[in-house]
Amino acid sequence: MKLDNSKTIMMETRGSDIRVKNVLDIKVKARQTIEIEYSEYAQEHDKRIFVDAAFLRELKVGQVIKFQQSGVVVKIKSNKEHATMCEVIE
Repeated sequence: MKLDNSKTIMMETRGSDIRVKNVLDIKVKARQTIEIEYSEYAQEHDKRIFVDAAFLRELKVGQVIKFQQSGVVVKIKSNKEHATMCEVIE
């Protein structure tokens, strides 16, 4: 067996995680409609969720987004020009 001097780098990527960019806490309840909008930067807003997912408008009506830490689950109802309308299901 021969050892070589090559270097191996291993990197773990998280895939298509969506990170919330809101500075303020948002309180939601089941069956509530809420808007989700793409933003690269932190936003001070308590009525709309901002996320860093540029692919947000590519999601189809009926698809589900689960926010891991809070356990909130939303279902996409429609896509508007600037935001995606969702209904809180959990």
